[in-house]
Amino acid sequence: MQENENMNGFEFSIIIPVYNTLEYLDQCLQSAVSQSVDHIPYEIILVDDGSTDGSAKLCDDWALKYAQIKVIHQKNQGLSAARNTGIHHARGRYIILLDSDDAISAHACRDLYQITKDKQYDMVVTNLKFIFSEGEEMLKHSDWGNEHVTDGKTFLLRELQRHSMHMAAVLQVYRHSFLLERSLSFRVNRLHEDEEFTPRVFLAATEIYVSDLCFYQYNRREQSITNRKDLYQNVHDLYENLKELDCLYDMEQEPLRSALKESLLEKYLYMYAKANVCEKRYDAIRNKAFVKGKSRSWKNRIKVLLFTVNDTWYCNISRKKG
Repeated sequence: MQENENMNGFEFSIIIPVYNTLEYLDQCLQSAVSQSVDHIPYEIILVDDGSTDGSAKLCDDWALKYAQIKVIHQKNQGLSAARNTGIHHARGRYIILLDSDDAISAHACRDLYQITKDKQYDMVVTNLKFIFSEGEEMLKHSDWGNEHVTDGKTFLLRELQRHSMHMAAVLQVYRHSFLLERSLSFRVNRLHEDEEFTPRVFLAATEIYVSDLCFYQYNRREQSITNRKDLYQNVHDLYENLKELDCLYDMEQEPLRSALKESLLEKYLYMYAKANVCEKRYDAIRNKAFVKGKSRSWKNRIKVLLFTVNDTWYCNISRKKG
């Protein structure tokens, strides 16, 4: 079939992994089924990842009421595996990722369709809104002005140079066939999956549309993965991601390679200080050689110097500043 044909009639597949989010699931699903579109067909794929709190039944209840909802039940395998399952079963031309404790605006599909109709962008880049108990905050990429269309590597370089490159996978809307043709999936059994997935996707993308849309509402919860006090698994998995990306970035050309490498340095040093990796239990993750040759700015060179001289000092000083 031709690339611009849609055999199944869906423009969008909204993929929602679900795992023990009963308290938030109704609000999430209400936002998904309440899209202000009559002529733009879309489907909602709920991937129940072995929930034990009643979320699985709630998914089935919603599917009985709304024909566009499809439910897939699987054994607990984690967020990455659930997203991969949704992408595999999706029938829409573009993929919208939505976490089950978040929400999207009522005009998400309508506004996205104005960009994607009759186009073959690999991705549409958007912004998102953080929802806190005390207020809201925007997470935005830099201002591209009239430069709406570019390639993934150009976008990466510019955003890294402007310190506005965000790795959250939900910030992008993905052309389904692009993901399948380039074998782009989430790494399973690992936390911080977006940190590993997002750079690979941008490096593979030849045409992306940079938009000012902000339809995603990200609810910050105290019990989320990123707010856990025991950070060992987080640190371990993030370090594994950074090591793999380090090898991947070796294949890129300058100046992108240096910008990517320095971004790894900044993530590693931030992780090191936040989790106090100088503690003995992190011995397998302590790797001073990882930071060598990655700093370009004077600020990072000073950080690396302090870190290599005494990582305990570095952690103490950074934690006091933070």
